[in-house]
Amino acid sequence: MFPDLTARVLRAAARIARGRATPFYLFDRRQLRTQARAWRRAARLVGSCELYYPYKCNRADPVLRLLANEGVGAEVTFHSDFRLARSRRVPPRRIVIQGPAKSPELIDAGLAARALFVADAREDAMEILTRAGAVSRRPSYLLRLRPSAASPEQRAFGLPVGELLALAREIVARRLPVPEGIAFHLGTGIASMAPYRRALGETARAARELARLGIPTSCVDLGGGFAARSESRLNARGAPRPSGKPPNVIVSELAREARRLLSTPVRLLFEPGRALVSDCLHLVTRVIRVRERRPRDTVYLDASRLAHAFFVARGRHPVASLPRRRGRARTVTLAGPLGVGLDVFWPAIELAPLRAGDLVIIGSVGAYNANAASAWAGDPPAISELI
Repeated sequence: MFPDLTARVLRAAARIARGRATPFYLFDRRQLRTQARAWRRAARLVGSCELYYPYKCNRADPVLRLLANEGVGAEVTFHSDFRLARSRRVPPRRIVIQGPAKSPELIDAGLAARALFVADAREDAMEILTRAGAVSRRPSYLLRLRPSAASPEQRAFGLPVGELLALAREIVARRLPVPEGIAFHLGTGIASMAPYRRALGETARAARELARLGIPTSCVDLGGGFAARSESRLNARGAPRPSGKPPNVIVSELAREARRLLSTPVRLLFEPGRALVSDCLHLVTRVIRVRERRPRDTVYLDASRLAHAFFVARGRHPVASLPRRRGRARTVTLAGPLGVGLDVFWPAIELAPLRAGDLVIIGSVGAYNANAASAWAGDPPAISELI
């Protein structure tokens, strides 16, 4: 069960839409601050836990400013995102540099700032170590493990245990700076803690072998992928997955498991993206036309899926319409103004009766949608703030 849009959000959508053109994103500053503080409180209670926000999830300026002010670190994959983090005064020690193909500029900037790297494969690790040696810097880095619990889209990244240990042996034999620990990433929209427990078990086995090579594991990055509370990804059968757990449950359960499995105390890094920002951004749009046709009507909006909220078709989101018209809900196709497949939000969704000019609010689009916005059906919408 997923929560409906709150009355506070709907009132703000109606008020702002009276004074400006649609579509626009409604940014709920209070909601994002609440989420950030809940995650920070959970990490503080457990101890030796750090939070990093992945900029690839949503790099809208008000989002980045608020999270930086709340003390959340940055996880970046591009040199431009590294510069964004530094411009928001994120300390270098609170930046994690991820990705399988880091540019030379990003590596050099991270080395100069003494940021933390995650080496995705042998080639990535050697590039980091080579460039570090050229400037006489000792890099701070983790080796990325490819756990068996990783989702299919993540299985191309990281190293299986055997290859990770082979790389570690090579690093020791060549007397290169050794890694500080292990990182992994499982996917996105994951509601269960079971895959993380399995990945921690594999991490612990790899850590024991690293210790035999003289490489202690002092840091483990569990990545992100935690499900949001207000929207869900679809599973392989097209059904919505369960909603996410509260931050205190996620952090305490996984920290307890990590400390049970690992023989020495470690820093634990969490990278919540979707779970942090999904429900802080909502798309406010207006009905252009309702076309009556069998087997179902098509409701055309002035927002485009590809241009404004591409990923909503892959999940379940709260949706509301204003005014709230009486009458039996009916199944309709909800589409953008171009109407072709890439412009369809949902081929079949139950909504109250709609007329041209009504508002439709698609909730919890804060994860990835703003970053993916394009000019395919007009300019990407601006952000209006709900304080």
